[in-house]
Amino acid sequence: MLRKNWSTLLSIGLGLIVWFGHNPSEASPQKVYWAGVGFVSYDNRDKLFPNLSRLLCKSGTNCTDGNIDVYAKEQLDKANFQNLSVSREFIGTRESEGVIMAPMVVRESLNINEVEVDEKIFYIHKFRVFVNLTFFEFDTKRFISSLPIIVACAKTFEKPIGPREKFDIFKSMVGSRCGKTNLFEVMFEKTKNITLDLEATDKYVRVNTAAVSDQVKKIISQRYTVADWAPQVSQIFEGFLANATNAPFIPSVGDENLDVVQATFKDASYVIKLPPPSFEIIPDVILFKKFEKLSKYKKSRTVCHAVKAKVSVMQEGDKLLGAAFARTKESCGIVRVSTKLDSISYFQESLFSLLVGLAKQFGNPTQEYIDAYAGKADKPGLLPKFKKVKDEAFTY
Repeated sequence: MLRKNWSTLLSIGLGLIVWFGHNPSEASPQKVYWAGVGFVSYDNRDKLFPNLSRLLCKSGTNCTDGNIDVYAKEQLDKANFQNLSVSREFIGTRESEGVIMAPMVVRESLNINEVEVDEKIFYIHKFRVFVNLTFFEFDTKRFISSLPIIVACAKTFEKPIGPREKFDIFKSMVGSRCGKTNLFEVMFEKTKNITLDLEATDKYVRVNTAAVSDQVKKIISQRYTVADWAPQVSQIFEGFLANATNAPFIPSVGDENLDVVQATFKDASYVIKLPPPSFEIIPDVILFKKFEKLSKYKKSRTVCHAVKAKVSVMQEGDKLLGAAFARTKESCGIVRVSTKLDSISYFQESLFSLLVGLAKQFGNPTQEYIDAYAGKADKPGLLPKFKKVKDEAFTY
């Protein structure tokens, strides 16, 4: 979405602070064992989380950069779970089976957007941390549930910052605060009413890696590697969906062929068995299109960063839903003729705005949204399809 001043531009990043899911219930407390903080695909840490992985204090190290387990436990000690009893004991001392609870770091990201305000250039740095609060069986390593949480922080600088400053800000997001945000404090507060269904379910949902058209690839590849950007889009969409449906998800890790996840902790490593998804949600980023029009007196111009995306829902090979949605006039704003715009950033934010509205249709579908955003050919009969997906995939 196009903005007119730097303060509202900053709010774009802050508006993406948290997405989460939980299932409130009045069930008796379920005992779970705290495993500490894990990292998914730790061997690929230089690509996925080069800053936060420095905080994993593995046995035998001095932990000079900090200790993410200590930061998490400080907030865990303050947590007040209504339906869980969290044991800090090592599970192997007294029992051979039980349920493990662990925040799993999936990804960190930093997007730097160049903006012009009053003929001066600023750089908005948007830091995001992607974590899944994950539950699995200790003895069988069977996956039980996972709740995606994304915490974000935006800071503005007069020039792009260096590696040391980047690390310090990522560390503040988990160890102290970035602005008003601490990842673990937010995570435990927003999941305090979570309940677990330990029985196998037939409603495992996964968001697949986003498909990206050649036209969009040409634009995105000017700044990002498409192979890294597409999974991040899916993880953000997964967060929106969790918030809209209060449903758990199989973690979106960028590879639909995986049936296990390797999770690395400070003193152990687990291979968690993922279930096959009953429902697959497949986003497809189809089009980025920029429109410009000069004002009558040629002192300003209207600029639009329109986006189009398709979403499909598959149930064991059968398509339940497939429709395209576009965001056009809502992506427009007025700027001076001389103002330079970071179009890649505006396309991204316009896409995220489209996806957050689209995610809400899986929790509370409305004809009003369909009329406003769905493609003309897809509108007939679309509302009943969304309702069917909601009933079959997200109603427990």
